[in-house]
Amino acid sequence: MYKHTISTGFITGIASLLVSTCVTAHASDKGAKAFFANDQRARIEGVWDSSVTVHVCGDPRAELRTFRALNLFEQDGSLVATSVAVPPPSLGKWQWLGGRKYHAEFRFLRLDPAGDFAGSQHVTRSIEMGATRDDFTSVVRIEVFGIDDKPLGAAGCALESAHRVL
Repeated sequence: MYKHTISTGFITGIASLLVSTCVTAHASDKGAKAFFANDQRARIEGVWDSSVTVHVCGDPRAELRTFRALNLFEQDGSLVATSVAVPPPSLGKWQWLGGRKYHAEFRFLRLDPAGDFAGSQHVTRSIEMGATRDDFTSVVRIEVFGIDDKPLGAAGCALESAHRVL
């Protein structure tokens, strides 16, 4: 039978390690709370109702159509969007660039009138959050791809204004 003896030094060392870990974790937690309490980043997470106006690239006054959309910006950087113009859900991601600026992009599948696959569309947005943090505007680039994933024509342009719903 083996007899295990644990030295007082070993126990003191383990106790010191545990105490220092707890103190560090508590300090980190307090630091994180202070950081987020003073965080000047305009938070985009949440649900946004937006108005998107597609226009001739280079001339925002030459409007082609306007439609409503809903966007869900998740805390993990994922994005789900839908609109009256594009019934299938759009899936994408977003990234904070600093200050009130964000980059977002998403894709969705396009369907023809019979409901068959007609290609995809890729939308890229440069977003600037408003001063109230409850609205944003964005400059939008739209790329349309055929069923072979090759671009169909030139990219499109749009302007978007949105307000926070949730």
